[in-house]
Amino acid sequence: MKSISKTLAIVLSTTGFLFPSIVLAANGNITARLLGHSAALSVLNYKLVGRPYYNVLPTNKFHIINFKLKRGYNYNMTASCDRDFCQDVDLRLLDRRGNIIDSDLTKNSDPKVGLLVRRTDTYYVQVIMRGCKRVSCEYGVQLLYQQK
Repeated sequence: MKSISKTLAIVLSTTGFLFPSIVLAANGNITARLLGHSAALSVLNYKLVGRPYYNVLPTNKFHIINFKLKRGYNYNMTASCDRDFCQDVDLRLLDRRGNIIDSDLTKNSDPKVGLLVRRTDTYYVQVIMRGCKRVSCEYGVQLLYQQK
């Protein structure tokens, strides 16, 4: 298991961000990049909700993750996949009826989607693996919130 670089640890500790509850993924660069997303969004007062979710997907397959989101909060979901093997992962944010609320379908390995929740409800994030150089690639997704 790879560890987070000393530079990243220094950046996180000097900005006041400590994440003792986060478990490193088998591929530490995914966790390090998710931590970078958290640090960038924390400037806008976003806070991490729970632990990141990790899984693996083959190319052109998807997983759906559900989240109960509360009214009056801005939410941001970020994902990352292993850049050594993963060329593209996409995110779609869906409401209970399957309507797309937001999506990041650009060719990148760090997609982001978000919304301001007007009604407490269950929402779904579809993670789609678009390009993987192996049989399957690991990815991580995290949820952050900002109170309005």
